[in-house]
Amino acid sequence: SAEQENGKSLDAQIELCQEYAERNNLRIIQTYALVESSTKGDRKKFQQMMDFVCQQRGPIAIIAHTVDRFQRRYNESVETEPLIRDGQIELHFVSNGLIINKENYDEESSIWDFNVLGAKYYVQRIRINTKRGINKKIADQEYPGLAPLGYKNISNPTNIKKRTIVIDENEAVAIKKLFEWYASGLDSVSTITSKLNAMGFRTHEGAPYNANTLWVALQNPFYYGMMKIKGNLYPHIHGALISKELFDKCQEVRLGYKKEHHNYGCKEFLFRGQIHCGECGNLISPYTKTKVLKCGRKLTFNYLSCSHKKNKADGHRCDCKQINEKVAIEAVSKALQNITLNPKMAQAIANHLSEMVDHNVEFKKQQETSIKNRLSNITTERNSLFAMNASGAIDSKYLQDRLLKLKEEKASLK
Repeated sequence: SAEQENGKSLDAQIELCQEYAERNNLRIIQTYALVESSTKGDRKKFQQMMDFVCQQRGPIAIIAHTVDRFQRRYNESVETEPLIRDGQIELHFVSNGLIINKENYDEESSIWDFNVLGAKYYVQRIRINTKRGINKKIADQEYPGLAPLGYKNISNPTNIKKRTIVIDENEAVAIKKLFEWYASGLDSVSTITSKLNAMGFRTHEGAPYNANTLWVALQNPFYYGMMKIKGNLYPHIHGALISKELFDKCQEVRLGYKKEHHNYGCKEFLFRGQIHCGECGNLISPYTKTKVLKCGRKLTFNYLSCSHKKNKADGHRCDCKQINEKVAIEAVSKALQNITLNPKMAQAIANHLSEMVDHNVEFKKQQETSIKNRLSNITTERNSLFAMNASGAIDSKYLQDRLLKLKEEKASLK
């Protein structure tokens, strides 16, 4: 990483290995700098190196600064052991003063394994410390990750080595507009993306906004003051950009609840969004037409017309004629009369619906249990906070801030 210990940077390791090769009359035919995790996933660069070694004629010496720079798990030992025993390769670890070849493998392999064990233990300690640090950040209401859109990671003014998250004023404006426009129900995410980019809004990296990125942001509770970690919500101290009410409104629109449509969106049409044109395949659009008789009486008719009929943007339009909605209803009714449902199929549908109901009931029970557990934990945390305040472990300001957050979360859960 960029924060390697002194003397262990990649350049320093390469230089020491080169000096070792010169002292031992070893000709360097290739140098690999493995900037990849040695504990998880496929080590593509490592495998590339091993493939190169296996393609060479004669024995090849692999020189590494230390054992833990070469490997931190036993996977590589399994891969290299047969190559060492066959005399195809030998391992040289400069700092450890260790050479493993076919002549001394039985004597030196235990020292090699011991070093791998030490490296593995070191990685485990890092993993434990990382988890401890993440849990500490969550307890301090700090987000343990990269800042979402509208925020940015910066160095802590009081501690340069420590990072914190602050509001990015330019991106924050765009995020607020995203939620406000989407909550109206009149704009899709794609439309909002185009509008933001047209207005000159850009990410802090200078790139135009992407619809997929904004769609993800639209579902992130971080913007109203809660960070979601492994499915659980925790309050954070990085500042809210929107209210909880605005966030909930956007979720209602996103899920299709209480969505306000423009033009004919508020009118109920039987075939809205249900049928397509037989000529061009475009969606059939319903509309209302009013006719005023000589006596002054008004008659209202619903018609169905191809949405491509009036669209001349691509140079042509569909020739499909419009029809009265009643004609379509008669045609559909006639088609439905020819459909029969045998008892076996009817029972299969009934069983499927029953399973869906059971699943929904079980899901509801799980959600209720989860909420009740969290409400119980909130009560426990409140009591603990009062006790810590009484003992002087936390000050009154932190107590009041935390109690307020718990109160808001409790109200939301209820």
